[in-house]
Amino acid sequence: MKNRKKKNSSGNNMPEIKAWAIPIGTPQERQKVFMDLAISSEFQMRNRGLVFYYGKDLIDYKREKRTDLNCNEFLRVLSKFMTDCLEDNCPSS
Repeated sequence: MKNRKKKNSSGNNMPEIKAWAIPIGTPQERQKVFMDLAISSEFQMRNRGLVFYYGKDLIDYKREKRTDLNCNEFLRVLSKFMTDCLEDNCPSS
């Protein structure tokens, strides 16, 4: 992957940085985000997965399969693949 660089105000090259935020309007939404983060950490999903295409679906699947011993490994591998290989070309949920 090639790093795209932009010129800063002094004319020097600098790396392009992408930033994102999770909009939180109520205490209930804040609690839900923290609960989703806790569940996603069980299978090592990257935090940006909550914002992008795959996070909610994988967390919902994890909630359905709480007792399945292989679920965490399956979700860990799948979320890593989706982040590493498909991040620039996001499929829809």
